[in-house]
Amino acid sequence: MTTNHPGGEEQNYRGDAYVAASAFDLGSSDGLPNLSFEMTGLLGDVDQNLADIATLLLTADKFGAGWPAAQLGDLSQFNAYCAAAGFVASPAYVTQTPMLQILSDLAQMGNSGIIWSDGLLKIIPYAD
Repeated sequence: MTTNHPGGEEQNYRGDAYVAASAFDLGSSDGLPNLSFEMTGLLGDVDQNLADIATLLLTADKFGAGWPAAQLGDLSQFNAYCAAAGFVASPAYVTQTPMLQILSDLAQMGNSGIIWSDGLLKIIPYAD
């Protein structure tokens, strides 16, 4: 974008993907051929375990809360419960949302509760 819009006029639409071709050969057709693109998320596959999403959103500095990893409890029980139950998601956050709301939503989707215990944030499943 900076090549075509130098001097600070370029717009940054975070999370959007652009596909461009300056000399795209259409051959004898006046229309575009069928094009397919595969998108991957920050964690690889699009659908992710709820525990992985919570960890990434809490600890990421650039787009998350920047929560200190040392204050995040062991989420392996939540991770295992979500994996066994097939609780996965592909969240798309397009507006600013308080992290507490995001965590509450993830915990609710994963039939779990958020607790603060022993100086650590934990997400504990309500079921075995």
